[in-house]
Amino acid sequence: MNVSISRAICKFTLVGAALSLSLPALAHTVLWGSSSEGKNPGSIFTIDATTGKAELVGPSGLGDEISDIAVDPSTGTLYGILGSACTGATLITIDQESGEASVVGVIEGEGFSGSGEASKKHKKKSKSKHGSATNNSGKDKQPDGNGKGKGECPGGSDALAFGLDGTLYVGGWNGGTHGGKILTVDKTSGAVLKNVEIESVQGSPAYLAGMATSPDGSIWVSHGANVQAKLRIIDPDTGHFTSTLGLKDKKAVISDLAFDDDGVLYGAMIEIGKLVSIKTTGHHAGKIEFIGHFGHHLQISGLALLGVEVLAADCVGGDGCNPTGGQTIQLPPNVSGPTDASIVQKQLKFTDPRVAAGTCGKENLTLFQDDPAVPDLVIPKYLCGSPEFVVLRTESELFLDQGTIVTTNEPGQYFDNPLSCDDHITGDPQQQDVMVWQTTDRDDLTERHALELTFECGSSRGRTRGLSYFVIGMHIDFGVDWYSNPWKVRSKFIDLTEEKLHYLTLAVINAKPALSKHDYAKLQLKLGVARLAFAFRLYELASFEMSWFIKLLDQVHFKEEIDFNHHGDLEMRAYNARFMIDEKVIGIAH
Repeated sequence: MNVSISRAICKFTLVGAALSLSLPALAHTVLWGSSSEGKNPGSIFTIDATTGKAELVGPSGLGDEISDIAVDPSTGTLYGILGSACTGATLITIDQESGEASVVGVIEGEGFSGSGEASKKHKKKSKSKHGSATNNSGKDKQPDGNGKGKGECPGGSDALAFGLDGTLYVGGWNGGTHGGKILTVDKTSGAVLKNVEIESVQGSPAYLAGMATSPDGSIWVSHGANVQAKLRIIDPDTGHFTSTLGLKDKKAVISDLAFDDDGVLYGAMIEIGKLVSIKTTGHHAGKIEFIGHFGHHLQISGLALLGVEVLAADCVGGDGCNPTGGQTIQLPPNVSGPTDASIVQKQLKFTDPRVAAGTCGKENLTLFQDDPAVPDLVIPKYLCGSPEFVVLRTESELFLDQGTIVTTNEPGQYFDNPLSCDDHITGDPQQQDVMVWQTTDRDDLTERHALELTFECGSSRGRTRGLSYFVIGMHIDFGVDWYSNPWKVRSKFIDLTEEKLHYLTLAVINAKPALSKHDYAKLQLKLGVARLAFAFRLYELASFEMSWFIKLLDQVHFKEEIDFNHHGDLEMRAYNARFMIDEKVIGIAH
């Protein structure tokens, strides 16, 4: 499996046979891995966290040492370090579909330079994640307190991690100054913004071989062979270690670390080529459990969380599936695809800057616009965070040619005080949870922004014609105070519903090639009556006609040779439009 979440796709690949239902399988974690040497050096892999098996995504094309990798939680971009403790440090970004890397810049600034051998295309090899340098003779050399070891060691880096807010931290060795460093780095240029010396360990400067940020925001580090069998939590502002975890295996050499969203800690042991999990709490804290080999002669030096994977068959009908715990996905029974097709979902948490700025209802919010490999997620002005929200980037290779996917958000999984979603509106209807979706296929962006597609209040539920970006924790905010001007809010909901009916009409027109003339005319007529009733403020009649429109959708025939899910497109828009009429127009009036 070659899994990527850099471009979540809403199209699914048909291979004839329908997905067979199977006994429910547990969701499992998928990791990114990078290699510094061995088989396929300087490459990116995906790693099944249940088996340890690594599969090649592709080479970086920049060299043979990618000592560490990390995913920016604010964008989903995969970053890496080209170099090692003794061969420099160059910040790179990595295409998650091909593994191809692009240089951001050398990591350097006041008191630290990562130019080293990294800028010379790595003429000297290094077993970077051992916590050691290797000269041309191939003999391992550990950096000493001066960063020189027994051979030349001009300095560099093996470790990087992102804070939950998207701040990039890098572990530096020597680089023109004494000992180990933790650096705050500009992720757009590689420039060092802050240089903090880390405290000594047993009287000697400490070296950071691996770094990972836990779900609670603490930064964990490993020391490779420099200090075996020890993991620590570090304060990036002071360089002090606030906690130490001794490993039960006193000879353990951990090259890198990665946490999943549930707080499970994984480690890469490059010397033996295995993935392990490490207990961090309780009576068994420090216990190492071996998961499995990466593969023959594979030396994985860096780890990062990719996402959570489930079998697509386990999402068909019934209770659906819930990869990350924050959203249930129910695929329709007629979905087709490979029997081993999977769905991979990654959560990214954001804070909506418009809330603090008071610009909800006044300006759009665009995410991922700085990454050319990832389509922009454009959240329209009337949708606003509360103030935190989560983007679930979801991918599968399936193709859905009929019907819709039903998704149910569970914001309580991510937020202490999730938005309300009552059966009957109580209080400000702008403060209710909504279901937001956007396709990431650039050829399939009808309105070119995220859509609010609620069709039933739950946590809230919506229908979409595919998987892609889902947003949890959004609400409708027109920038109008409900308590001082409720009828102005209602008029805004009326205008929004009229706009949704307009786009539904365009969707019917777009579906004309997939319909017979008779079926097309029936849909146009029924929708036209609904729109006319709505325009004359006959909202109950408009709702009644929309219900008949939805029934017609299951009666008309859509040509299968059309490579677009017109049925699902019309169904998701129609269900949402009827919900808006019933709950946000009629419901407010009552």
